[in-house]
Amino acid sequence: MSIRDVAHRVYARRLRRGLTAVPRHIAIVTDGNQDAGHIDRVLGWCAEVGIPCVSVYAAAEVVEAVRRQLVGPRPLPL
Repeated sequence: MSIRDVAHRVYARRLRRGLTAVPRHIAIVTDGNQDAGHIDRVLGWCAEVGIPCVSVYAAAEVVEAVRRQLVGPRPLPL
């Protein structure tokens, strides 16, 4: 486990303690520099805290790169 992973866990723990209410929906707007692993970690955190709906907005190139990294070359419906 890297220092970065430890820092993320500590930060996530602090965020969870600070939540007074869990949102039902959040939206994420990527800047084009996020990889699939980062988006996957954020979605995992949302699942952990019980956020039932997450919208991810990204450029088409980013969406296609994330699809390839997470599920392989097969296309997924939007």
